Amino acid sequence: LNSRIAYIEYKWKPETAYRLEMYPGSVQDLYKVGADTMIFNYQSQKEEYYGNLILKISQVNSPMIIQMIEKNVIGESYINSDTTLYFKMLKPMSYSFKAIFDSNENRKWDTGDINLKKQPEQVLFMAEPAVVRSNWDVEKTWSLKK
Repeated sequence: LNSRIAYIEYKWKPETAYRLEMYPGSVQDLYKVGADTMIFNYQSQKEEYYGNLILKISQVNSPMIIQMIEKNVIGESYINSDTTLYFKMLKPMSYSFKAIFDSNENRKWDTGDINLKKQPEQVLFMAEPAVVRSNWDVEKTWSLKK
């Protein structure tokens, strides 16, 4: 979804300080552009710091894209029927959700075309954000009606 995100897989120890150093040429984007030296210092959290979200989606009548949004889109799922999505180890905060009714089933939002008098694909936002709390499982139900 985002060419500026890199994922690092490692067995992180809870409550431990880490330092990540990335030097020129170690990372490139899709256009083969490298980054300068980057240094990140951060502290890992206890597992109990995070929460889980269970999102039950009902009344799905067409293929759609479900996007999880914090400030930007941080996750995306493609669904065709009523389903339950599980989001584990989330930071405690509010998360919004957006449903894109994928009428042409190309797995992306189409803006429409004024020359062809074609409307953009319909978008629906969940009325209230899902609030995740530390060490809690939050269950939300979202009924979709086109």
